[in-house]
Amino acid sequence: MKTYDILPVTEEIFVHVLDRNISDLSNFKKVLFEEMKKVESQVNNKFVETTSYNVQWKKDVLGLIMEKLWGCEENCMFCSEPCMITDKYHVKEGRPHQCIQHRPKGISGFTYEWNKSLVVNFCNEIIQTEADYVAYDIDEYKGKSRQYKDYRKHYPDWDIQPTHDTSKYWMYVMCTYQQKLTDRYRRKTLPDIPAIWYGITLEEAINSL
Repeated sequence: MKTYDILPVTEEIFVHVLDRNISDLSNFKKVLFEEMKKVESQVNNKFVETTSYNVQWKKDVLGLIMEKLWGCEENCMFCSEPCMITDKYHVKEGRPHQCIQHRPKGISGFTYEWNKSLVVNFCNEIIQTEADYVAYDIDEYKGKSRQYKDYRKHYPDWDIQPTHDTSKYWMYVMCTYQQKLTDRYRRKTLPDIPAIWYGITLEEAINSL
């Protein structure tokens, strides 16, 4: 009661049981329960007319709920896949950003240096290679080559699991909309998509989500 100040009761209600030397536990329990009945009645009377329409919250409960439901707003710096963690402030608690799945990096506009076509590699795969990338989001490294496998040096708040799991959905998207993606990012060459990706059906793509 002293710590949280939630219930509309005071210490005086328990005057009969406070600081007592208990010699008869049964009688003590009887007195305590009798006093608790009074407390229950007092609390019920306090909120008897309180409904979901007129309840007064000390904090913006809706805002707190929405923050939890909306979750983290960060996206993968390589493929733009949203962070999957629902707690908006998880990084401050020591939990890095993570994604349920990653996308081919060309979805977010990354291109190969040698032919300027959109990258078809997934983030979780490419961080296991010796491949480099150039980005312009950190002034200290602006325009300089960096290795994907060292991404944590520049993005310490992210954790990309080094797996070979790939999403059929994003493979399908890359195949189906390769021309639109190429036009969007103003590239002249279509992406070099693996032949096996073209065999993925819409149903398979949806079921992979």
